[in-house]
Amino acid sequence: MIPLNLQMIGRFGNCCFQYLHARAIAERDGLELRTPRWVGEKIFQIEPTAEPDYSGDYLHGYFQNQESAIYTRTQAREWFRFQPWVEELFDHLKPSPETIVAHRRVGDLIGYGYPTISLESYRSACFTYDLDESKMCFVAEDHPTFVLRTPLNILFLPDFYIMCKAKTLLRANSSFSWMAGTLTDGEVFSPVIDDLEGGEHLCKFVKGNHPKLCSLEGFTDIHLKP
Repeated sequence: MIPLNLQMIGRFGNCCFQYLHARAIAERDGLELRTPRWVGEKIFQIEPTAEPDYSGDYLHGYFQNQESAIYTRTQAREWFRFQPWVEELFDHLKPSPETIVAHRRVGDLIGYGYPTISLESYRSACFTYDLDESKMCFVAEDHPTFVLRTPLNILFLPDFYIMCKAKTLLRANSSFSWMAGTLTDGEVFSPVIDDLEGGEHLCKFVKGNHPKLCSLEGFTDIHLKP
């Protein structure tokens, strides 16, 4: 079988995008997917592959655009099923149906000069969509949820799990919460960042998980097929 070699770049959310795109190609074209070892193999029920060979052709990119979204939401949810140990360790973190989980990403976005979403934006979204602001609970990488026995290399996982189990999710302009929004059964609201540059902004939220995550060239809105 002809190999399809994937080079992964970035952190967890970015790598998830890359894996979905590459696996969809491999399954469509009957190729042998080869990925480097990555944390998704510990979190999700996906089998490790042979190591990639980068001496020839290989896939490289963020693949966060409509053209690259050749997988369906059903496929993403099937390929990214949590390992049993994840469900067991974090089951107590499942938000109540009334809880509004909000993801705020600030830290590294500021350093890279990307726009960040103001706190007032989340409050405004609650008002616009008749959500109970008093039920809003934030998750953020600068104050991650701590759970004893979480492996040190995936301390972000409790927050990701919480977002995946949310019945209402206000996501950030982040691949991390975009991926959670794809895997959740709940309703997702997303900020619109069209043409925004660095700094904090008051952003409008819209229903759905489709608004783009970055205004750089090559990034677009992403509408996944069911």
